[in-house]
Amino acid sequence: LACQGAGKSMELFRVRGEEEARKKLKRRKKRQREKAMKKAATQGGGSESDGEDEDTEDSVRATDELEPYLVIAMKHKIRSFAFAPPTASGSGAAKRQRGVSATSAAPQLSLCLANNSVEVVQVEGSLSEGGAPAGYSSLQRLELGGHRSDVRTCTLSADGNLLATASNNQLKVWNPMTGACLSTMDSGYGFCCLFAP
Repeated sequence: LACQGAGKSMELFRVRGEEEARKKLKRRKKRQREKAMKKAATQGGGSESDGEDEDTEDSVRATDELEPYLVIAMKHKIRSFAFAPPTASGSGAAKRQRGVSATSAAPQLSLCLANNSVEVVQVEGSLSEGGAPAGYSSLQRLELGGHRSDVRTCTLSADGNLLATASNNQLKVWNPMTGACLSTMDSGYGFCCLFAP
């Protein structure tokens, strides 16, 4: 899960599975009980009922399901982003042959920046529970003079062969591998864009 703020950074979260979230809930409840017993011991046993009230909560919270994973910081303000589809070439294909699913592969993101550039970054590290991210690296950067105003949104096609960007008066379709502009269309103010299946 990626959350974009109003500045130059965005935060990635790892979404835990249902079983992992339940384990996190059990650990949280155990810590609450220990904290309540310690507090009761220091206050002479006057607040045991408070701890019991906290323990009766059996619902999974967002903090149980979401784990902060990585903050991506850029030199320019991030206007929009899109997740890149997993590629079937190179090490990804070898991983799928060994039985590692495409969802466990390191994600790639396409970021539209305020300086009218598009940058593709790849998260490095493990997405498994407890796996620490090693950081991220820039794979490609598109800095050609394209839009004459700020790029407001971008999206990648399902096969990853086309990139669409929109500004306040134009929509452009790019080849993300070569950086070539394939088509330009006049449009209204671009809030979002997507490729129809």
